[in-house]
Formats: sequence, C-alpha cells, structure tokens
Amino acid sequence: MSKTPEGHVKDMLRIQYEIICEYFDHNIDDSLYIPMPGRFAQSGEPDARLTLFGLEIHIEAKAENKKPTPTQLVRHTSLRSSGALVFVVAGVGDASNFARYAIPKIRQHIVHKVLLFSETLRMIDGETGIEDLYASRQRRIIARIKAAKPKSWD
Repeated sequence: MSKTPEGHVKDMLRIQYEIICEYFDHNIDDSLYIPMPGRFAQSGEPDARLTLFGLEIHIEAKAENKKPTPTQLVRHTSLRSSGALVFVVAGVGDASNFARYAIPKIRQHIVHKVLLFSETLRMIDGETGIEDLYASRQRRIIARIKAAKPKSWD
C-alpha cells in the first residue's frame, strides 16, 4: 500500500525528531508522543509532541502546499497560549530541514523559560538561600544547551 503525501512528511520528521533528541541529549522514546488516529482522537490535535526539559513542542505535518484546518489553528493557538511551541511542517522539503530550523527556536524558548523560572523563584524565595541552588541548576542547563551540537552536523 502506498503512503499519502503527508505520510512521507511524517516519515522524514521521524528522522528529524531523532536529531533533535540527540542534540538535546534526550531519549526519543521518553520524549516523543505520536497520538493514535481513530474515533477517540481529539480533533485538531497536532501529529506529534516532543517534550524537552518540560517544554512541549507540537508538530503538525502537512502535505506540500497544504495548510492547517480552522480547528487545528484554534488548537495551535490554545497550545501556544499555554507556553508550548507549535510548528507546521508542509512538505518533504520542509521536513528534511526541520531540525536545523527548530533547534535554535527550541534552545531560545528553553533558555527563556529557565530565566523566567529563576526570576520567579528569586521573587518568591527572598533571602532563604534556595535561590543559589536554582541559580546553579540554571547555569548548568544553559551551559548544556549552549554546548550541545549534534554529531551528525560535523
């Protein structure tokens, strides 16, 4: 049985998910969730979700020159407002370059979340000393993200 054009995009994205997980030193089996289609699936839900450092990254795969449906756009807006990243990948060409496009955006989002979290802790914590623990953790996470580079890009 032949695949749909969207099926080819999803296959290419699977390779890109592996590159992204390798870059951020995450196990793909722990980080990737692909919902099963069927009558119990939620309408408008993206095709895949990666979770890295607590950040949800949702990916909608589309065939070449196709756009998300109105229901999907509403769901994407809802996900973005809750702090998730949402990408729409249209066509095999976009899918083959997805990791190169997405990694800088994911890094930027993670660093922003870490800085925002540490600032919130600083406001809550005051002078109890817990701030030093979280500042140290923040520096380690940021250093790990900045130092990460996929081996396949050498």
